Order: sequence, then C-alpha cells, then structure tokens
Amino acid sequence: MNTVAQTPSRPLRAPGSRRILFPKEHGAYGQLLFPMVTALLLGSQLPLPGLGLALAFFLVFLLHEPLLVLLGHRGGRAREQFQQLARRQSLVLAVATVTVLACVAPWLSAKALGSILLPGAAAAGISVFVLLGKERTTAGELTAAAGLSACCVPIAVADGVRVASASVCWVIWAVVLMAATLAVRGVIARAKYGEEKLALWAVGLGAAGAALVAGMLPILALPRILLWAVAPAVALPLVLLVLKPSPKYLRAIGWSAMAVDFAIVGVLVAALR
Repeated sequence: MNTVAQTPSRPLRAPGSRRILFPKEHGAYGQLLFPMVTALLLGSQLPLPGLGLALAFFLVFLLHEPLLVLLGHRGGRAREQFQQLARRQSLVLAVATVTVLACVAPWLSAKALGSILLPGAAAAGISVFVLLGKERTTAGELTAAAGLSACCVPIAVADGVRVASASVCWVIWAVVLMAATLAVRGVIARAKYGEEKLALWAVGLGAAGAALVAGMLPILALPRILLWAVAPAVALPLVLLVLKPSPKYLRAIGWSAMAVDFAIVGVLVAALR
C-alpha cells in the first residue's frame, strides 16, 4: 500500500531543508541550563547583566552544532546537505554573541569580567576534544560537564553574588553532573561491552568524588543543607551499581536525574542566597 500517496498533506522533507541546527546531545542542555538558572536565582538584584551573559553563553552553546557539521563530525552526508546552513548559522550566532556581550559589558563589574575567564578556559578545553573528535569519550564528557556548568560563576557574580558563593555553586554542580556522567558511562560499559571492571571503576569514582566533596563541606564551614545537593551525586552511582539497569532505561534515568536537578536548584538557592 502506498502510504505516501494517501497523505499528500505531509510531503517528504527535501535534503538540506532544515532551518536551524540544534545540538543533539540532550544531556548537555541540562548541564548548561540548570546551573544557569541557579545562578540567576542567586542574584539579589535585577538580573539584567546575568541574563545578558546567560544569553551569550547559550548562543555559544548553539554554535556547537553547526561547527560539528562543518568539521564533518556529524558525517559526510550531513556536511554535504547542511554545509551552507551551518556556515550561515555560525556567522549569525557569532555576530549575535559579540553583540550581546558588547551590550552587557558596560554593566559588568571587574569581578564579573574576570570570572568570564573560567568558562572561557573551559570552552577552550572542550574545543580541544571537539577538534580531536574525542568529545564523546569519558574525558570529553567530563570536561563538558564541568565546563558547561562553569557558566554559572560569571552569571551569578554579574548579579551581585560573592565569588566564593558562585564558586561553591559551580563546584557542586560540576560534581553532580560529572558523577551522573560516570554513572551512565558505567551502565553502558557493563551492558553494551561487558566491561564489569570498567563499570565498577566509573561508578565508584563518581560516588567517591561526590562523597569527598560532601565531606569537605563541614570542614569549609559551609551550610549543612548543601549536603542535600551533593547527596544525589553519591546515591545515583550506588543505586545504578546495585540495580545494574539495562541501557534501555537510560531515558528513564535521565528524566529522574532531571527531576532531582530541580530539587538541587532549590537547595543551592536556599543555602547560598
């Protein structure tokens, strides 16, 4: 039966007809947006400078996909079909980013301007993995988790948050996101490749790192409520270690982790504001 003939109102999309290229790494959206939202909520003043920086960082994030297409990391076919679109989108996003930064720069304090170096250095590190085609390795994904979450520091500082509080916010988000990355990598290593030892190392490293940070909080005289923000980073790897879920449940795990991330936002705002 010719189903195409029966549905003339839904023509097939011609090759190269896409209007915008979005990053395909869905987890990266959460790694960027949750720390950003936390930073904006931490501010005690009208968050216009922080919103400007958040917009600029998000535009740079969107730039990732067209650059991958131009580099051929999405495959030769994608490069052939979307090369012109990728070039136009890269140019528009680059100009938009510079424009937003130029508009918001006069409103930024010296501390806020200096703190931009942190996500800038992180972006440079991520770019190295992208250029080498290693962005999907464990090291590449851990660098991305730490780097994307680093955007919260200049956003928070721009809105009047102390550098120390903004840094604590970033460290906790980086630990939470990196532990989750290791936990997921462990699930994939065990189920897809049969690497039981690698899975144990990945999950154990994530839980141990989070536990170490949790143990440092009282020593640094930080609010004990922050333990509730770090707790999921310790618990998730251990739960996955015991349950040994199949990779087919990774979507459900991702949605569950996102729900926990909303709670972490509330904890960080309550503790650091």
